[in-house]
Amino acid sequence: MSLGPNAAHRAIQVALNDAARSIFGCKRRDHIHVGDLLERAGLPSLNEVAAKAVTLVTWNAFTSTTVAVVPGTRLVTSSSPSRRGP
Repeated sequence: MSLGPNAAHRAIQVALNDAARSIFGCKRRDHIHVGDLLERAGLPSLNEVAAKAVTLVTWNAFTSTTVAVVPGTRLVTSSSPSRRGP
């Protein structure tokens, strides 16, 4: 059985939440707000991890001095000005 993207995201976030609960010895029935629990445990939410990853990739795309060719496309990224060909 394969999980869709939303189900996979939820499963990972639940695992992070459970890890934070185990750090503090909390149970789900204690009804501690997950945001507070993750903050106290020093763990980021999955959304925070994804946002940081996108930010880092974007930053690297704009500041990189290397050239990357994306396989199967004509997309080339570089920090040098674009040269348009015929």
